[in-house]
Amino acid sequence: MDYRISNEDLDIIQRWMDGERDGDAGNITEPAKRLFRLSDALRNALLADRQALHQQNTRLSRRAARLTERQENAALAGEFHDEGLDSADILRIILLKAGQNSMRITIERAVHILYLIYASRLVSEHTRITIEHPVANVRGPQFWRAFHAVRGKFEYAAAKDASERIAKADPGLLVHIDNAVKKYGTYPCSENDTIERFLKGSEPYKKAHKDLNGGKWNKEISDADIYAWRKEQNQNI
Repeated sequence: MDYRISNEDLDIIQRWMDGERDGDAGNITEPAKRLFRLSDALRNALLADRQALHQQNTRLSRRAARLTERQENAALAGEFHDEGLDSADILRIILLKAGQNSMRITIERAVHILYLIYASRLVSEHTRITIEHPVANVRGPQFWRAFHAVRGKFEYAAAKDASERIAKADPGLLVHIDNAVKKYGTYPCSENDTIERFLKGSEPYKKAHKDLNGGKWNKEISDADIYAWRKEQNQNI
């Protein structure tokens, strides 16, 4: 049996594949007809697969949009996943990273960096990283438990141990801490502290201090308020 396919056969098949259904298909040889049927079946199968893939992508996009909407609604209602980390451990790592980058920062600055990381993770991960919640204090947002655990008694070994534990539990957070220290640790720590003024001028801080607590200190700052503020101001400082 002759399985050879002529150039004329190939021309007809090509025109058919290009959409020129002009009736020439009846004139080609039997081997070409088999190839012709196979090519046409393959073309139809590819079109069906492409349509199925498009439908699947559409469903996935809609599902992702619904998930994002649910996360957004939950965040605005103050509902976040609790990572349950120790705020003192995060503060120790911040000071450790500052030292590794040859930065001299105050404990107050380290607390402010902790707060900015806390706020950013609410937005990026919908996660509350520490058990301790920040409160509004005279020098800005404060984590009192972490502050008293670390102030005046920084221990390198404890900070290193905390860093290794976080690296295993949440390596992305460790990268976030490192980036935050490099970014915010360069601002001068002074009486006219840029970051302190920025945080004390933020809506979550002012709302906790004035509106909800009669102007008194140490009122817990709402996670929902922090989320809304940081999402809007994410690139401003």
